[in-house]
Amino acid sequence: LAGMSLGRSPERAEIFSPYQNLNLVHQPRMPPILQIGHHFYQHMLDAESPLARDEDLPRIKLGCYQIPYRYRPEPDRVLVVGAGTGNDVASALRWGGATIDAVEIAPAILHIGQTLHPEAPYASDRVRTVVQDARVFIRHAEEQYDLIVYGFVDTQQALSGQGGIRLESYLHTVEAFLEARTRLREEGVLCISTAASRNVCLKLYRMLEAAFRHPPVVHATPEGRHTTML
Repeated sequence: LAGMSLGRSPERAEIFSPYQNLNLVHQPRMPPILQIGHHFYQHMLDAESPLARDEDLPRIKLGCYQIPYRYRPEPDRVLVVGAGTGNDVASALRWGGATIDAVEIAPAILHIGQTLHPEAPYASDRVRTVVQDARVFIRHAEEQYDLIVYGFVDTQQALSGQGGIRLESYLHTVEAFLEARTRLREEGVLCISTAASRNVCLKLYRMLEAAFRHPPVVHATPEGRHTTML
């Protein structure tokens, strides 16, 4: 279904994945937008586009993806958790990641990135894609990483209308971060980005502090839309 929908390239395509109801929105002169349940999820950003060199929204968003590489430049091995449509993978390639493992649980989202991302990051021979629950991948991985990047996995959806547990709540736990810590090489860095609320950011801050036994470094955009912690 995803392939059939994308092949026609309409202004708006609805795609059903095992996990979400996806909407792909095409815009003139702009990369496509991916929505989950009709709520904004991701732009597919193009660092080479003239728009990205202007002082506009794409440039602000691209800046968020550069932050991990200020702390771990030219990493030998990178793990991207929640690789999505490929923005984090494109950034890892751009900033010198030699080998990149891109883990994404939703095959439809990965297919959209492989098909439509303007930088085609998944086509690189430096990238290995894995369709799997990231917790399972990390638990059984044998590799050690210089950098582990948690992408914008905030789905904006609760598992139940009667509760506050979100789909990514099982990925963002102290136990999950402790497991990820064991996959870091000496001097390795773990980075997590979110566009969630202040309360969710505070929760992530406290979990990272508990897992790594020191407060994380926090970067926030001036308008407060994106927060990155390392």
